[in-house]
Order: sequence, then C-alpha cells, then structure tokens
Amino acid sequence: MPTIKVWILGANHPNADKSISWEDSFPNFTEPDILIINLTTLDEETLKRINKEKLEQASSFIMDKFLNNGKIIFITTPNFDITNDRYMYSNYALSPIRPHTKIVPQGTRMLYNEDYDFSKYIESVQSFDFYFERFDSERINHYFYERHQTVRALPIENQEVKDNVGHFLGCSFSLFHIDQQKSEYRENSGEVIFLPPPTGTIEEALSILLYRYGKNSAEAEIPPDWISKIKLPIVSKKLEEIEKLKIQDNSLQEQIHKLENEKQLILNYRKLIYSKSTELENIVFEAFKILGFDEIRRIREEDREDWIFEFKHEKQFKYGIIEVKGADTRTKQQHIVQTSKWVDERFDLDKKISKGIFIPNQFRLKEYPKSKKEREKFEPNELEYAQMKNICIIPSFVLFESIKDALENKNKSRKEIEKIIAGNSGIITKF
Repeated sequence: MPTIKVWILGANHPNADKSISWEDSFPNFTEPDILIINLTTLDEETLKRINKEKLEQASSFIMDKFLNNGKIIFITTPNFDITNDRYMYSNYALSPIRPHTKIVPQGTRMLYNEDYDFSKYIESVQSFDFYFERFDSERINHYFYERHQTVRALPIENQEVKDNVGHFLGCSFSLFHIDQQKSEYRENSGEVIFLPPPTGTIEEALSILLYRYGKNSAEAEIPPDWISKIKLPIVSKKLEEIEKLKIQDNSLQEQIHKLENEKQLILNYRKLIYSKSTELENIVFEAFKILGFDEIRRIREEDREDWIFEFKHEKQFKYGIIEVKGADTRTKQQHIVQTSKWVDERFDLDKKISKGIFIPNQFRLKEYPKSKKEREKFEPNELEYAQMKNICIIPSFVLFESIKDALENKNKSRKEIEKIIAGNSGIITKF
C-alpha cells in the first residue's frame, strides 16, 4: 500500500512530508494526499503580505485537490477580511468552502458521534470561543453551474462536532451529485474538513493528526498537558533569537512586498497598448497623473465623458475633455463625434471653452510596436472632422511612450504637454 503523503501549510512539524510557511513560495498543492492548513498563524499582517497571484494559484490547486479525492484539513480561527491593493481577501481564501464564524463566550461542551474521524483530536480541545454560523459554497456552485451539472457540497453524516445547542464547531464536507429524484450520492470527490483550534500547542495538535495518517511511530505518545510547564536551560534565549530573526524577516518581506507592488504598478502601464473599456479608461487616468495632471477626475456620470482636467498654462481653454475607446480593429468617426458632444455639453453647463481629446487604442491586440502605423491611421474625413471641431487625437501608445520617458525622467513638463494638446487639432503621434 503506497505511503500517504501529508503536507502542512502554516506550521512546521518534523513528521510531515513537507512543512510550508506563509512566507515561502507556494508549491503545487495537488501533490500531497492530505494537506493540513493551519490558519491560527495567518493573522491580518501575514495575509496582507501574501501576493494576490500567489494566493489565487494556491486556491486553484486546492480546489482541484478537493474535486479529485484529496483531503484538505483546516485548523480554523474566526473568519476576517482584509483589503490589499484594492482587493478583498478572506483568511479562508484557500478553502473551496468559506465558513462564516460567530464569536461567543467560552464554552466547553462539545458533542460528536462515536464514528467521528477526529474524536482523538477533539479530546485534546478543552474549550471553544466561536462557532460556524454558516458555510458559503458559492465557488463550488459556480464551478458546476458552468459545467451544467447538479452538484452540491454538503456535510458528511456523523462527521461534525457541535455545541450543546447544535452550532457547528467542526464539520466535514464532500461533493454530492443530485439526480432528478433528488436522491444524493457521493462520487469521486475529496473532503474539506474544518477543525476547531487546539487549546494546547499547535505541535501537539498536528502530532495527533499526523499520527492518524501514519506519520508518527506506533510508540510515539502525545505529550500530556502539563509538559509545557517544564522548563529547560537557554530555551528562552533561543526564543529571543528566533523573535529577532522573525522581526528581520518581516522587515525584508515588507520591503519585497512593497517592491513587488511597485513593479506591478509599472507593468500595468502596458494596458495602454492592449486593453479596452474600464481597464483602458483607468490606466489613461493613471498615465495623466504621472504626466503631472494631478487634478484629472470624473465629474459626471460614467456614461458621459471619461475624464476631465483643467488647463493651468494654456488659458484659451478651461477644460480638457477626454473620451477613451479601445477597439480590436479601427475605432469609428462616431467616437470622435461623441468627444465633440461632451465638449458642447460642457459649454452649455458653464459657458467655458474646452478642448476635446480623443484617446483611441485601435488594433489593440496586434503586436506593438509593429502595429504602430495601423494604430495611428485615421481616414481623411475623420481628421477633417477633428480639425473642424478642434479635437486632438492621442493614440494611447503615445501615452505609453510618454510614461516610459517619465520613468526615466525624460518626459516633457506638464506645461509643454498642455501646449501640444492645446495647439493641435488632429492626430498627435508624440509628446
């Protein structure tokens, strides 16, 4: 019989086949037969340091494991959310099923069936201070809805722990295919297991779980509760050294995280040459900010002009009115006409003369810079209309090239850019 492979994430144990910390690069989590995830070490600061892509990839591996006969055991804590780089994460982001918890005064009575797989573990849990209010299986439902299958993640019979009034303190889930007569049956799926946190040390709790899967020798014993009171020389000194190293490591991780974010923000400017819709609108906004137009903003509804800024140096215009459009092939004259409409509406509102600015990203999926000529090509009648309406056309790749210059401190000043925009009707191919 092949040996069961057990990995631990969020803790270290010598009897595990692999121990991974939250700060490590995450491996392929489909590899082990059983993955134990210790959420008691995943606090808000640690979660904030985990890269979004790293978390999403790990979550995908774990979902795949659940769908294909793997076991995932969560040593749980109360759920919380953090916002990081405009994304919201939960400390249960890795779980195919998301629990929602409720904090309660400490309780000690825990009820479970004699067939419960983790009774030995529960015997070592002396108390609890939260329970599971509900379980959200929206990720699972969405996965199978897209595949036109009627499958539900449901609790496994006799595999739960409850308090004295029936609230869940622990629970195990599997997938159940539901036939037309509403009878349920399990088929080729793993288990997601939620266990309450230990009241002793996490090492002791992991020893119990690992022993269950053959990862302790038969003679190995679980340490008694009182053993933690026994002191040994220089242990406190070692703990101090460990804490100092953790502080240094945290500082390095924060610096790495900061640099990763800065790197990603710079790479985001590539959206100027391939994106469309809201992504393109947002990166145009960021580009103008980098070029010195700090007051650029949206002042009307989202279905009106995309952005507006005030001229500071070119006094013949009050505002620059920006319309942004991405297209797989060519943009159309109606988009330039739309820009002119926003200029007219602004004049109706405050009787101030504005400059229309159309920013197209046409042929957006063609390789750049090979497609530069196509990206800057407009029909004579389009250019004539733009000149007549005093609208300048700035292909988004022109902003991209300006951002590259700005990152090397080679860009033109805002005053110079304003002069180019104000003085041109038709296409601008370089700032």
